Amino acid sequence: MVRLLRPYRLVCFSLLWLFISAPNSFAETTITLNAGTAEPFITADGGGFYGELTQEIFTRLGIDAKVIRLPSARSIINANEGIDDGVIGRIAGMERKYQNLIMIPVPVVTFKFVAYSRDNQIIVKDWDGFKPYSVGYIRGWRIYEKNLPKTKSITIVNNAEQLFRLLMNGRAELIMFEYYRGTWWNEHLNANAHIIGSPVAEKDMYMYMHTKYKDLVPKITEAFKAMKQDGTYQKIKDKTLPKYIK
Repeated sequence: MVRLLRPYRLVCFSLLWLFISAPNSFAETTITLNAGTAEPFITADGGGFYGELTQEIFTRLGIDAKVIRLPSARSIINANEGIDDGVIGRIAGMERKYQNLIMIPVPVVTFKFVAYSRDNQIIVKDWDGFKPYSVGYIRGWRIYEKNLPKTKSITIVNNAEQLFRLLMNGRAELIMFEYYRGTWWNEHLNANAHIIGSPVAEKDMYMYMHTKYKDLVPKITEAFKAMKQDGTYQKIKDKTLPKYIK
């Protein structure tokens, strides 16, 4: 009898250990999303709009979460490869190219692509309106690469500070950027720039999760929808992003 019980006890002990050690929830998991941008969307300490929004969504699910900053191209690759758990602040349809990603079907924010100038007498109503001017934008921004016509001159820079320095140093009459980041940098550098006309384009941006979290996607979606309904989303936006002024 003893010989029969020992294997039985061993099997029971093994099954019990597997049960205890198995990750049957995400309660002890820290979700790491990345963002290919900086202030005011994500600050160096993980705050900002994306940081606070992400923390609130996952707190409602009983999960710790954080957002880290990475270069734009690296951030989407890391998320797709599962190095990070997801990415925030990307256009719809990224899953067609990065097939390990699942989009959360609730817009995180709408990017408004605008022009800034220190000359508030300039009037630009459409893409063709940029032709008479010297224009600057950041390298890799496809929306400008695709849509800007041939202008008096085009200067391409590597980051936001360089972009606003073009205006401040008189090397460009107009610069192209996204409203929320542009407004932050304009104030941060005291550039005294003005938004010219209306946005030339608008794009909804989304959160994506790696497919290893596919079972969590519906819960994230519902938590995010609830935040928009109960006013929490708007409170975070008002706290962390400059108000959009038409």
